Amino acid sequence: RAVDKYDYRRGNRFSTYATWWIRQSMTRALANYGRVIRIPAHQTTRLRRLYQLTQEFEQHEGRPPTSEELAERMEMPIHRIRWLQNITRPLLHLEQPSGDNDDAELGDFIEDTDAQQPPDAVAEKLFHEQLDAFLDTLSPREVRILNLRYGLDGNDPHTLKEVGKIIGVSRERIRQVEKSALQKLRHTIFANGQPFYAN
Repeated sequence: RAVDKYDYRRGNRFSTYATWWIRQSMTRALANYGRVIRIPAHQTTRLRRLYQLTQEFEQHEGRPPTSEELAERMEMPIHRIRWLQNITRPLLHLEQPSGDNDDAELGDFIEDTDAQQPPDAVAEKLFHEQLDAFLDTLSPREVRILNLRYGLDGNDPHTLKEVGKIIGVSRERIRQVEKSALQKLRHTIFANGQPFYAN
């Protein structure tokens, strides 16, 4: 690019002109590829300025500058300074050892929000065991209709009309069988006399 843009009539030596372009290309390459997280080139310039001001301040004052002091010197909003400071912090890799214990990694200490909590898992297991026991008191046809209607088997629930098409009977007949099966279930649950773990 320096070769294309160089104009010998301006009186500058080519090496001086090319050095500027090389430095700019290297700066952009470092900004684009030198970090795990890419920082835009215009922010890299601000980062360099932030670093220089921080160094000068520490040499002069004997302490690191506050974000407010840097914001004042750089004539930028404080939230922008804090953002720049945050992106310069070193990244932590989840695979790196955590402290003295070489067996544990940092990732081991991050909560898995998708994992089911033990009390919830126990309650769900009890619910399914009781539900299966109660469903055993119904006919296979009634169980199939309730499974299709409410998704008790883990599948999506269906409308009365959809269940009627699947089984090959009218929507009204499905409603009647469903109503009868639910009444039987209520009777069985109350006759059992134990709490039913439904959420």
